[in-house]
Amino acid sequence: MTADVTVEALTTLPPVLDVPTAGRLLGLGRSAAYELVESGQWPTPVLRLGRRLRIPTAPLLALLGISPVESAGVVSQVGGRMDESPTAPRDAFSTERHHT
Repeated sequence: MTADVTVEALTTLPPVLDVPTAGRLLGLGRSAAYELVESGQWPTPVLRLGRRLRIPTAPLLALLGISPVESAGVVSQVGGRMDESPTAPRDAFSTERHHT
């Protein structure tokens, strides 16, 4: 990890990162990061969302040896139950039948 990245800064990371940002956490430049992703040698999972490439934050932090306690802000952003999400469909997780 580069010297200018602190554990405190990691707590503000979103659940997924773009390739250049993830590369910076590993001390890589933009080109090197993209080369590793395209060659299949990137060390953590890569999400291909259409033409966009995203790197999940949690596996990247685990690779860096940062525990969930140290990165509590990141874990709380991606953790939790799906049915507690404000954007989850209300009926999808309900055990009750709703009649209209």
